[in-house]
Amino acid sequence: MNRLLTLTLICLFISLCSNAQLSRQDAGVKVSASLSKKLLSARDTDSIDVYVSYTNADSIQASVRFLSTYQAGRVSLLRTKVSELQQLLKTKHILFADAYVPPKEELTTATLDLATNKINLAHNDFPALNGSGLNVSIKENLLDTTDLDYIGRFFNTGLNAASVTAHATIMATTIAGAGNTSSFGKGVAPNSYLTSSNFASLLPDADAVFKQNGISVQNHSYGTAIQNYYGPEAAAYDISAANNPELLHVFSSGNSGTSKGTENYNDLDGVANLTGNFKMAKSILTVGAIDSFYQVSPLSSKGPAYDGRIKPELVAFGEDGSSGAAAMVSGSALLVQQAYKLKYGRMPLAATTKAILINSADDVGQKGIDFASGFGNLNTHAAIKTVQEGRMFEGSRNANTSAFFQIVVPQKAALLKVTLVWADPAAAVNATKALVNDLDLTVSSPDGIKWLPWVLNSKPNKQSLLSAPERKTDTLNTIEQVSIETPVAGTYTIQVAAKTLQSTSQAFSIAYQIDSAETVFWTFPAATDKLEANATSVIRWQTNISSSGTIEYSTDKTTWKPVASIADIGTGYFKWQVPDITSTAWLRLKTADKTIITDTFVISHIPTMDVGFQCADSFLLLWNKQPVQQFQLYELKDKYLSTFATVTDTFSLLKKTQHPAIYYSVIPIVNGKPGLQASILNYTAQGVNCYFKSFYVQSQTPKTAILSGSLGSVYGVSALVLQKLVNNAFVNNKPIGQLQTKQFVIEDSDMHQGLNQYRLALQLTNGQTIYSEIIGAYQFNGHNVIIYPNPASQGQPIQIITSRAGRTAIKIYNSAGALLSEMRLKDLKQQIPPLRLNTGMYVVKVVDEETGDISSQKIIVY
Repeated sequence: MNRLLTLTLICLFISLCSNAQLSRQDAGVKVSASLSKKLLSARDTDSIDVYVSYTNADSIQASVRFLSTYQAGRVSLLRTKVSELQQLLKTKHILFADAYVPPKEELTTATLDLATNKINLAHNDFPALNGSGLNVSIKENLLDTTDLDYIGRFFNTGLNAASVTAHATIMATTIAGAGNTSSFGKGVAPNSYLTSSNFASLLPDADAVFKQNGISVQNHSYGTAIQNYYGPEAAAYDISAANNPELLHVFSSGNSGTSKGTENYNDLDGVANLTGNFKMAKSILTVGAIDSFYQVSPLSSKGPAYDGRIKPELVAFGEDGSSGAAAMVSGSALLVQQAYKLKYGRMPLAATTKAILINSADDVGQKGIDFASGFGNLNTHAAIKTVQEGRMFEGSRNANTSAFFQIVVPQKAALLKVTLVWADPAAAVNATKALVNDLDLTVSSPDGIKWLPWVLNSKPNKQSLLSAPERKTDTLNTIEQVSIETPVAGTYTIQVAAKTLQSTSQAFSIAYQIDSAETVFWTFPAATDKLEANATSVIRWQTNISSSGTIEYSTDKTTWKPVASIADIGTGYFKWQVPDITSTAWLRLKTADKTIITDTFVISHIPTMDVGFQCADSFLLLWNKQPVQQFQLYELKDKYLSTFATVTDTFSLLKKTQHPAIYYSVIPIVNGKPGLQASILNYTAQGVNCYFKSFYVQSQTPKTAILSGSLGSVYGVSALVLQKLVNNAFVNNKPIGQLQTKQFVIEDSDMHQGLNQYRLALQLTNGQTIYSEIIGAYQFNGHNVIIYPNPASQGQPIQIITSRAGRTAIKIYNSAGALLSEMRLKDLKQQIPPLRLNTGMYVVKVVDEETGDISSQKIIVY
């Protein structure tokens, strides 16, 4: 009873501290509300898994099992008995304990759209940026290390889980897929290398793992329960970020967007429902999901963080969940890091990468920042342009000092946007407010106006949380953003003031962007994009214009055909039913005073590949006809598909000695540009041998067998002959002649009683003959049972075949009428049990167990 009362008081105290906005740890509260609830229903002898923050690990009794530890953060996942945990919580060295909640993946299916975040445009305009030389870790279950889209690019750190899941494989493909399997298998950073880390422990990996393996991004597409407090895991990730200043942790926000909030935001529908307290960390990126039409998914978990900070910071395409959205951002972070390293010769700080990604994001949803889309939708192309044009600053300030930077805004600018980001030191576990070092951003215009950052109302009621942002001093967030619409031309001063620091100094990063007025340009399709014929595709453009317009397409840039009339081109997209053609094409968007035309792109069908044959020395690849003059053939040798031939036919005969690879693909060349790629083909796994694809008994009557089959190809075939086994030798039974198609049907109307065996003889134009497998058909000649050989030599095995297996029994008698043997025929073909029959005649009685019919046959043994 005392234990129950104590735990009840702890829960009550936590609730009171939360409502009063006190520092829970300062008040002496050592357990989370979820752990308190768990302990109320647990027995003293129950085993429990908990995260524990401590000052000294030596104070933890030896009977407690350490499951995992992040030493830099002095936090461990422990397994102990409830009674031992109670004793542990009484020691002064234990700071806080939290219940372990098993992680779960946050995606069910895979849909990949690189155009929603302008990743396709980044690939088109910056082809050298592909993640080369960078390593990314995927923390969850193990990805399929044999997947062809990143084969040869997985490295093992020894931290991976044992179980392989499709979810982890999809995340890996989204981040780093090479597009080997198809045109739709290309990820964001296709030349980066991948590793895996088990998410059974939600704590960060050891700092040495990241440093020794050069890992600069770790993707976390998983969640636990809705948790609104700064727990041990959150503090640990802020410590990990501090100890690894170039490492960016990217988390999915979760798929609980329609659920109620907890803690400070208890019972508020659709807000404060991030899945896991680790997502409350300050120096990570938390990513929500949007669909192809820039709408935040209802299921995407929303902010704010437990203390009112903006979460998620970004959104990205993730039509099936926020997992995919996080993977999009992880891949894009790799491209930004590569661009920065190529320009400056070193890796950017994670805070710089964050500032670039956040500042370049496009506003979606309600105007300005909000708790659903954060600072906006990932724009990978704009992020890379920020690096290419050097629109970043890095600095560090001591307390009560300021740093100043100047930028020039040209005439006719539509928007100036400046973002400040810093990696704040970890707060005390379970602190009411996570901010430790408070920096302030101010932008001063040439006319003397001081612009403050946008701040959201984080009061725990729906009206406040959904209200528009206001310009004011920010005392919560480690990300501050100032935006100025139609800024006057001239020199602007960016000021970063170190208002309150609990450390000696604080490093920071700034990114800025200046958008020109009256801007409109196509983003999809770009020159390297291919659209599937007779399919729906979302075409996209970027604009800050609100105007009506029309869209047209052309295949010769002379004759234009209507696509649609757009009431407001400010939407930035249109869902187009692509015409059923194979051609290069252009799209044209026209307004009252502007006309913009896409680069030349390709519309094509996806080829379908097949195998004609695979013989000992060669194999034949086939694909369907397309209205093009040339095709390019590709083979997978190492990590990527590489082209090895350009052909005009719809087949290619390849020698195995010259082409030892087993994976192949083909791409049509449309007016000199590559079209859509056929799905990769393993020619050894298509069920095709040396020409023969199938050969089987289709049906039969008492006297006739109908044989059916198909060939992989009729290339080089002169004739096909059916052969039948007669007197232990195959003889020609029926010629089929020259084949016009790859399928055929042959009839044998002269079956003999018992087993009839057939094969096909394929005659090639080079004089070679190839034989099929041997198949058999049984002729019962009115009997339910066939016994052969008959006559049989003494001691020779005798086979019995029945057309009514499972319902037939036989009895064998000698000439004197004595029963020698009996058996039930369970299978189509069986052998008479070993017995030595003397020479003479024997009678076999056959009994149909269903009808009771009895028939007799004689066996002669000589």
